[in-house]
Amino acid sequence: IASESYQFPIHYVTIALPTIENATWVYNGETVSGSITVQRGSNVELTLNAAEGYQFADGQTSMTVTFNKVSTDIGVANFGNYDFQTKEILAQIGDSYFTTLDAAIDAAKAGDTIKLLVNVGTDAAIVINKELTVDLNGKNIAATENDKVGDGVFCVVAGGELTVNDSLGTGSINGVGDNDYNIAIWANGGKVIIN
Repeated sequence: IASESYQFPIHYVTIALPTIENATWVYNGETVSGSITVQRGSNVELTLNAAEGYQFADGQTSMTVTFNKVSTDIGVANFGNYDFQTKEILAQIGDSYFTTLDAAIDAAKAGDTIKLLVNVGTDAAIVINKELTVDLNGKNIAATENDKVGDGVFCVVAGGELTVNDSLGTGSINGVGDNDYNIAIWANGGKVIIN
């Protein structure tokens, strides 16, 4: 008796990819967008990479999304368990990156240098109560029109020491806001060194 082999048809499913601002999807080493088609029953691993100068809410610049044994089409709603929001990286301390200047200052240890990576606006004074160096790195820190108090872009209080460097020489600190004082740096009991 002769036997015949039967091949089952291969079925495919579609995974619709959400569009994420300042990030790109990668599947099997290729940048993808819109949707991908995969074999039904397969395990799918997607990588989402934040654009240069951005990171995700958890501080990472890359995240992995996995679907096991895909059996039906997957819509954008199936990605609901992930926080894909990206935030611009504003400052750096060594190998650590921060999306707000306040977060960088809070994380800094006495003697650390905070390097600006983009221009920064602030609605209120950034209080310095420890010894820190800020490298403007050619960037600008400015009071915004929402600065109604006018106690400086930086307010260096007792116990604080702020050293301002500019490794590129084109940065600035501008205290002109919507107030009567327009102070860039207020040494309010602390020490300020400008190089």
